[in-house]
Amino acid sequence: MIARELLDGTIGELASRIRKRELSPVALTEAYLERSATIGKRLNAYATLMPERALAEAREAEREIAAGRYRGVLHGIPYAAKDLLAAKGAPTSWGAKPYEGQTFDYDAHVIRKLREAGAVLLGKAAMIELAGGMGYRYGTASISGGAKNPWDERCWTCGSSSGSGAIVAAALAAFAIGTETWGSIVCPSTYTGISPLYKLIMTAAETAQLQTIFNSAPNSDAQMNATFISFSGGVTELRYFAGIRNRGHGSRSAPQHNYRINIPSATPWKGVSALNLNATTVPAQVAGAALAQKAGAAGNNSHFGQLRVNNGAGPGGTPANSLYAANEEPDSDWASRAFPDNGGGNYYSVYRDIAPKEFNYRGENPVSYQNTYFKGSNVSEDDWRDVMGMLEVMGDNQTASFTMTRARSVIDVEQWLRHLAVMSMFGNA
Repeated sequence: MIARELLDGTIGELASRIRKRELSPVALTEAYLERSATIGKRLNAYATLMPERALAEAREAEREIAAGRYRGVLHGIPYAAKDLLAAKGAPTSWGAKPYEGQTFDYDAHVIRKLREAGAVLLGKAAMIELAGGMGYRYGTASISGGAKNPWDERCWTCGSSSGSGAIVAAALAAFAIGTETWGSIVCPSTYTGISPLYKLIMTAAETAQLQTIFNSAPNSDAQMNATFISFSGGVTELRYFAGIRNRGHGSRSAPQHNYRINIPSATPWKGVSALNLNATTVPAQVAGAALAQKAGAAGNNSHFGQLRVNNGAGPGGTPANSLYAANEEPDSDWASRAFPDNGGGNYYSVYRDIAPKEFNYRGENPVSYQNTYFKGSNVSEDDWRDVMGMLEVMGDNQTASFTMTRARSVIDVEQWLRHLAVMSMFGNA
């Protein structure tokens, strides 16, 4: 018997157990199929379950992994696909009565690519007829009926990818494929708690003052008071006395503003005392953070999130699709997570347009470094020996005395090379 907590796990958590052969893809698939046949039916979450194909793919994955042929993070991971996508031999009705029972003799491209990655297709997720392309007014506009929200079955999950949202929220699959045109993923992921929703409750006066800062003094770090509420995975959390301000470097004056949320250290939220909500290049930030960590580079956690201020749009405007990049703040909490063997070390920020920006050794006076390197942790200790020691070996003006032995004494060479490789892949100069 697989525990419910494990079925709620992330792809990364499940993949790690599968790769180590601590979790059977077959047992995992059977557990999801059992829930899908019972809970899924009650929620109108599926258009079609495909147990025969699912178990065949799971058995194949298990055999390959046992033989040492691990394909990657999706190998053996069960998922559902929106009924908009063809799966060979299975009904693909597009949620519409006229196409009931329609089949194709091939897999859609995305399903074929997931099959090549070793993912296990459980079935077809329910959807609004023709993905809403003809317009609709009610969630019942589907051959499967309205998909119900697992957290309140009186409510619809929202959007044409409504079945996919119900499936992930109810732990009927490890992930589900949806499609997005105008809210078809954003809406169900928010209503079911897959994409976290953050709310700030502020007085009218402080909301107006924050608006003034955004418009007239974007470089100000003046902080407003607020109550912070988070909704995620069916769990509501509340923190009083949060501090809200503008944030960013080059993006502070963008049409859609970022938010820095500071949470009292006495009442941390999810183990952290700060959260950054960025409104610019949101998909690139979320995807980049995930790719960097998968590559083994040290980086911050990032996920999509929505924000409401006093239950509406915030004074800083709203980004595309109403989604922010909710980023972990690089600070002592981040250092402890990213570097568990050296979590007490110093964290520094460097800004590309603040001079002097040369990567040079500047002697033993800490003042020489303080206009370039800005401490993010252990500020009160005012100890700069690590930066000075590193630059004495690695500085651009120290090449005459550089050796690999000396380099290894002051930096993690492999981590540096991995970081540079990832940044090169991203096209960052």
